[in-house]
Amino acid sequence: MLFRVGKVKISTAVLESQITPDDLIRAFERYIRGDWGGQGDQHVYNDLALVNGDRILSTYRANSGEEFCITTEDGVTQIAFLHELTLPAGRLH
Repeated sequence: MLFRVGKVKISTAVLESQITPDDLIRAFERYIRGDWGGQGDQHVYNDLALVNGDRILSTYRANSGEEFCITTEDGVTQIAFLHELTLPAGRLH
């Protein structure tokens, strides 16, 4: 594992969606290996975050087509939809 995951929280909206446990497990396995999924800019931000301790944020697509995020900051990992997260300026337009 590349970083400390800490406590993992999954939003109610994700749990009530069409995203399956298998989708979540596959995405989480990718996430902890440093496969950041999603858009190219995420890779740069996340690689830098590993060095300086900033928030790590990645997006993944479930088999249903729904996109969700996994983010780790201050010892807490959250799995949620992008609209549920408060993002720093410039991240994931």
